[in-house]
Amino acid sequence: MTKKYQHILFATDLNDKNLAPIENAQQIAKSFDAKFSLLHVIRTMATTYGYIGDYNLEKQLVEQANNAMKKLGAQFDIDQKDLHIVQGYPKEDIIRFSDENDVDLIILNGHSHNFIGALGSTANSVANRATCDILILAEGKK
Repeated sequence: MTKKYQHILFATDLNDKNLAPIENAQQIAKSFDAKFSLLHVIRTMATTYGYIGDYNLEKQLVEQANNAMKKLGAQFDIDQKDLHIVQGYPKEDIIRFSDENDVDLIILNGHSHNFIGALGSTANSVANRATCDILILAEGKK
């Protein structure tokens, strides 16, 4: 019997290269008639650099992430309640979020780089530690 997913999560680093993968992930959710959520984890200055950072910079990062997520929500017709931003450490907080929200499939985009590091290493860590199924999409594929 084929597994029916109920809640599918796409963890995004808000990179423009995530647009096609978000669309692919959303299509997978539709094919299972599953709830679809987007998650972005903002690495705090403390987890990134080992010290407490500038509060105004952290506030600005949260504001930018909120704006980007709202834009994605509008672009992909995702309800505001299914757009999530948490501050912390992606390798830990993607798993924590999925456990706390009954996610049964996490979809990640592989090998996307930005200033907080490679999502590839995040994908690898999540894949090895998650308590649900993982799907890693190849970058640049539709």
